[in-house]
Amino acid sequence: MFKEYDKGIYIDSDIVVPGDISELYNIDLKDNLIGASTDHSIQDVPELINWMENGIGVKKQEYINSGVLLLNLKLLREKKFSQKFLELLNKFHFDSVAPDQDYIILKYH
Repeated sequence: MFKEYDKGIYIDSDIVVPGDISELYNIDLKDNLIGASTDHSIQDVPELINWMENGIGVKKQEYINSGVLLLNLKLLREKKFSQKFLELLNKFHFDSVAPDQDYIILKYH
């Protein structure tokens, strides 16, 4: 997608950017596929920590907030990321899980 662009920004629809978005865009990703921040908001929720570490195999300190991503589109294309993702999706038929929604379900049910 978007072969005319080497980089892109993904932002969830509930995010407000109060400053100049070009500051994010101008971060040098070097050879990284994405730029993201760790998600500290769920690191004290035992059910989500269990899901992160045992369900998907990511340490809680390395789990990222996927609501704001800086994407190295050129490198993602070179690595054929979309193709690999679709192969995994078709092989394992996994669902997308949003931790913030899970937290609401765990907390209020």
